[in-house]
Amino acid sequence: MEARPSTVGEQGVFRSLFGAYPDALLLVDAQGRIALANPMANRLLGYDEDELVGRPVEDLVPEAVRSRHVAYRHAYAQAPRARPMGMQMELAAMKRDGTQVMVVTFLAMLELAKETLIEITQAEAFAPIYVRLAYSPA
Repeated sequence: MEARPSTVGEQGVFRSLFGAYPDALLLVDAQGRIALANPMANRLLGYDEDELVGRPVEDLVPEAVRSRHVAYRHAYAQAPRARPMGMQMELAAMKRDGTQVMVVTFLAMLELAKETLIEITQAEAFAPIYVRLAYSPA
């Protein structure tokens, strides 16, 4: 099959897919700030549109482990590789209202303007939420 020339640029395709994706997505820059959040991320975490943009990703990490998360994020950026994170422990994400939601996290390298893509998929009531973090080298 012959490939047809695209009238939509890569940036447009990315933005369209990002916004339409059925699971929560966050794009986080090399400094750990949320650069983009799709509608499902806002809904899952209880934020209004664009309210997550500009916030440190650590705002979504429980306060008791927040400072360690900064160190883990920096260390991972130095030697990124695909792997599950926190499989031997319970991980939680903070919602806007201060409640926590349980998550399972996966890490993988993503080369997209040195930003981190976070995918959050919520399953049924008693199933975990899955979060995939894709880091690019800082």
